[in-house]
Amino acid sequence: MRFMHWRRGLRHRNGLTVFSLLLLVPLVAACSGLPQQTASKYPDPGISDTEIKLGGSFAFTGPLAATAPLGQGMTAYFKSVNDQGGVNGRKINFITYDDAYDPAKLAENARKLNEQDKVFAFTGFGGTNIGIRDYMNRAKLPQVFVMAGNSPLGEVEKYPYTRAWWPDIQYEGGISTRYILDHVPDAKIGTLMLNNDLANSETVGIQAALGANRSERLVGTTYEPSQVDVSSQVLQLRQAGVNAIISQGGVQAINAVKYMNQIGWNPMLFLYGAGSGRKATLGVIGLEQSKGLFTPLWLKDPNDPQWANDPGVAAYKQAIQKYGEGADPEDIVTPMVTLPARRSSRR
Repeated sequence: MRFMHWRRGLRHRNGLTVFSLLLLVPLVAACSGLPQQTASKYPDPGISDTEIKLGGSFAFTGPLAATAPLGQGMTAYFKSVNDQGGVNGRKINFITYDDAYDPAKLAENARKLNEQDKVFAFTGFGGTNIGIRDYMNRAKLPQVFVMAGNSPLGEVEKYPYTRAWWPDIQYEGGISTRYILDHVPDAKIGTLMLNNDLANSETVGIQAALGANRSERLVGTTYEPSQVDVSSQVLQLRQAGVNAIISQGGVQAINAVKYMNQIGWNPMLFLYGAGSGRKATLGVIGLEQSKGLFTPLWLKDPNDPQWANDPGVAAYKQAIQKYGEGADPEDIVTPMVTLPARRSSRR
């Protein structure tokens, strides 16, 4: 692929800052400001004089186990908060379960956290969380800072107890598409995405940016989370005359790039911002082979040399090394719940 600096992505989302766990603390702090009284008299479950009980479900195993550092990063952050005295004297008890990115297992975990563990609030990862919104809202259990950039998670009136904080993937699809249209003559865009609601949401953004000619200029392919080899999808896009690709992350994106380099096919390629880590993704592909890739990056990658002297990144790494229980502080997935982002632009 032709040389381009891949790390800074595009100029977009002016002023957008992702705080994630830094937002969770004000949430629980507001609750901990309740009058000091016996635990049984608190109006909400999971709150006592000494404890704030939170729950989470993550893919610690299974086809998307690469996202496990999300849960590890959250756990490490809450441990650091507890070591500093907690929230108004209350310690955070963060209970997590493995759902292996299985919607049925996620639903089971959500019921357990609500009905047995009686947590105050719940958080989780991925498009599978869309499937439990109805249950969470019927139970009036806050489903907060869900790590899924999908616009339906923000339907305030229908789902008042559900909030996402990742940038809307529909918006990301539109940004990538507009850039392609500005830089690729006679652009024909292919998508290489997971077969889930997140892919559908991103496709909506792509279609909106393409406008009236979207049916002629868009070719879609999908894969299941358990599918590792996506060479057939790559060949399908090549045969369809695609000259630009928008892909989601993970091992599938890594294998797709490797295969395209192998067959000598060089379309413009956008990787999903949350799946474009310098170490976990580009390093596996090979940094030399990654030249020319694009990503609308919205957070700081702790493996990127440009953040070597950043105070926030330094504090984050210290916390992960002390509390992370083996979580890799250099993995871009780990700080998605701890580090603020800044506006990014191409060099």
